[in-house]
Amino acid sequence: MKTMENSLPRKYFSCLLERICASLCKKSKVSISWQDPYFKTAHECDLVVNRVWVVSSFAKGDSHCIYLEIVAEVTTEANDKYSGMLSIPVINRTLFCNFPSVRLYVGTPSSNTSGTQFNEAIQIWGNEVTDSFETIHSIAEN
Repeated sequence: MKTMENSLPRKYFSCLLERICASLCKKSKVSISWQDPYFKTAHECDLVVNRVWVVSSFAKGDSHCIYLEIVAEVTTEANDKYSGMLSIPVINRTLFCNFPSVRLYVGTPSSNTSGTQFNEAIQIWGNEVTDSFETIHSIAEN
């Protein structure tokens, strides 16, 4: 059972999801530069977000959540062979503004960096979603 002292109301996470989707509608492809932490070499690539799902507590309809978990299908476009070595914190900071209380997993609900399959996943952004805001608010609260 979750403790209420560490959890935030659903409305807080709904607002975060709205901001994330609005940001992606404006710019789902970004160019980034980063430095390899081991070899200290500079790299560049374009990150493209194809689809985003909300998973876990929010997708199940909990009225309070400790954190928001999202899965994003992200691809890289670069001639640089190291573009696949991009870390999740760099992706989170670049595309999702590094919001507090948000956990980002890269992949799809069935295969992602969390190592967990999310059967309750609800797609909130991507080609198949016509209205992200309506989709976010249509998730039933328990």
